[in-house]
Amino acid sequence: MNTQLPNASVVHKGGKYLIQEDGKKGEEKIFLNLFLKSEAGKKWLIKNKITDNKPKESESPDNLFTNSQGKNIGIEITKLLIQSSKFKATARLNTVANKVVQHFKQKQNIAISVLIDVYDERKISTDWSEILDACYNPGFDKIEVTNNKIENAIIEAIEQVGIPKMGLKKVNVVVPPHTFIVTYDNVFFPSYTSAHVNNSGMCKEDPFKELQETITAKNEKYNNYLEKCDACSLLVVSEDSGSGNFACFTNKILKQKFDSRFKNVYLLDLGGFAENKVVKLKIFNRMTDE
Repeated sequence: MNTQLPNASVVHKGGKYLIQEDGKKGEEKIFLNLFLKSEAGKKWLIKNKITDNKPKESESPDNLFTNSQGKNIGIEITKLLIQSSKFKATARLNTVANKVVQHFKQKQNIAISVLIDVYDERKISTDWSEILDACYNPGFDKIEVTNNKIENAIIEAIEQVGIPKMGLKKVNVVVPPHTFIVTYDNVFFPSYTSAHVNNSGMCKEDPFKELQETITAKNEKYNNYLEKCDACSLLVVSEDSGSGNFACFTNKILKQKFDSRFKNVYLLDLGGFAENKVVKLKIFNRMTDE
């Protein structure tokens, strides 16, 4: 972390802590780098005769490379999101966590790291039905108060306790009917903020339907991509539960075929047990293959 960026945060992706520039482009850059460092990504560079792996700025597709033959090779990046109740609740708290760290960065010029947990009363209940429910349906899937109320309460609690010069601080923030456990420090001070949310739950195994829908949405824009490049590949990113994306893929993904107008489609699976799993998907095109 020697190279300091003025507008960036520390994120945990692919089993590693990485510096991510703010905004959608910063996130896409992280995904692209994880892909290019994988074996599948390295083969993609060689196959497309790309010697300089630094892309040119682009919007549609997201990244453009010029290969050794002077051709433009594109790669579009999209995310697979399993739209469960847990996803929506986790996404809301991630928004809150990011606003909290930005508050202290902008108002006090202090870069802090924040981790938000939701206190679960079921775990200490004397009712066996609640204890079993917590085991079979862990984590949280509903937030019953507004983001602003949670954000303001967390900021107030941190300001009252103070930010430690060293070590962690933990505060319980009560916003009825919820209690949030907020752990924070300034380990990345003075440069980078960090915001995370803890949630858990059952993952949807092999969500091929949702994956195909994600690919199909990009198929419809394929001709637009080819207006700016000679060839274009698609990278689909499945994030981990920290983003609320409760999905996992088994080896069945190696045999499943997907309908795609892209010649090459890759899945970057950040939610599996492997730190950084990239799979080149088997594809067919309904317009040519039946």
